[in-house]
Amino acid sequence: MYNSNIGMTAYPCEIGSRLLVYAMLSKMISFCMVLMLGVSVSLSAQNFNGHWSGTLSKIDGTAFHKTLDLIQTGSSVRGTSRSVVVEDTACYIVYAVEGELKQGKLFLEETEVLEEESFNQWYWCTKISWLDWEYTDSTMVLKGTWKANGPSYYRGKMTIGPCEPQTVKGDMSVSRPLKEASQSRGLVPDLLQARLLNPVDTVFLSAKAVKLTVWDDLEADGDIISLYVDGEWILREHLIGAEALEINMEVSEHSYLVLHAESIGNTYPNTAAISFEAAEQEQNIKLRSSFEESHLIVFSLSEKP
Repeated sequence: MYNSNIGMTAYPCEIGSRLLVYAMLSKMISFCMVLMLGVSVSLSAQNFNGHWSGTLSKIDGTAFHKTLDLIQTGSSVRGTSRSVVVEDTACYIVYAVEGELKQGKLFLEETEVLEEESFNQWYWCTKISWLDWEYTDSTMVLKGTWKANGPSYYRGKMTIGPCEPQTVKGDMSVSRPLKEASQSRGLVPDLLQARLLNPVDTVFLSAKAVKLTVWDDLEADGDIISLYVDGEWILREHLIGAEALEINMEVSEHSYLVLHAESIGNTYPNTAAISFEAAEQEQNIKLRSSFEESHLIVFSLSEKP
């Protein structure tokens, strides 16, 4: 996460019987486990993939342009972190970065210098960051604090320098657009046409009112999906699991559905089981998608030939 000069400095927890107590403790432990499970599911459902941009600042007021390019696998992320000095954009550093979800935050650590230019003016420090996330109407935002964590780098070489965690620290805020379709080209928007629509299946329905049910019929391994129907997202960045999710919708003769993979779990590709119920009719399909291909469903309001 860039500049340690981002982080840089100039140079320088007896009631009744034991049985009652045991029963109470067991209930408390069970309750806590449920809460922990809930937190884990919520955290894993977040999608940190993509290009993030924003600012990083030091407590002394020094400012940097900050970008992150992250790839998520389950609860872990990896990628690169770039920092550019606001007042001197020729000075920058690029780090390899790794991270994971810990205690309700995204923890990131810069692990290796990949590229750097300081023009003999900056000491760069590797950093660790603890980031919260929030959503606006159109963006996902990561923001939190960072501090120096490790050696100093000067002109691409590790050296003794001013990377003191107590003084070299600050704030960071980066964001990325939510994956909304900005425009359409025919029926399917540009965002989805960037991937090959394959395979293509037809679902025959006898009524317009449909109950869609989606779940992971195999091992829940961290797949995150979005579903796009007729020009809008009906499900976005959802962690698919063994528990079924039901969605009621209406379709027309020209309706379509696209399974868009947001994150691939531990097993390639991204898969989900989906059923469509209309009147007394039900049809099941196994969906699959990847970062190269998206599964397309076309609806037909007629009997299956």
